[in-house]
Amino acid sequence: MLKKRTEFYESLLIFTDILFISIAWITAYFLRFHLEFVPVYHDVPPLQEYLVLLPPIILLWVVLFKALGLSGVGLKGGGAPKERWRLFKASTVMFLLLVVLTFFVRKELSRAVLLFFWLTSIATLSLGRFL
Repeated sequence: MLKKRTEFYESLLIFTDILFISIAWITAYFLRFHLEFVPVYHDVPPLQEYLVLLPPIILLWVVLFKALGLSGVGLKGGGAPKERWRLFKASTVMFLLLVVLTFFVRKELSRAVLLFFWLTSIATLSLGRFL
């Protein structure tokens, strides 16, 4: 019974992480191209070009979170500050992975979107874990 409950909460945690990562990716796109914190000097790419990248990003997040031990309920001790630090590290690793992957794939992605994604992923994941 306890194992089933733990598995349920772990699944719920993974689902909410995926939800908040998706929100962070879409928010980063809108921060870059529609709120224009950084001036846009060329045509704004359609949202669909960035949404196509969401499934691989989600897959990388799930693998990264499993590898870093962030996908389980009852995480290693340390409380909320320790968990926020682990989320910061995971977001930073993901940011670096995306930068490297865009270099090898030669996909035209806005570096500002990647930077905003890094910042919003930290914020949304921390909020999600807090809730």
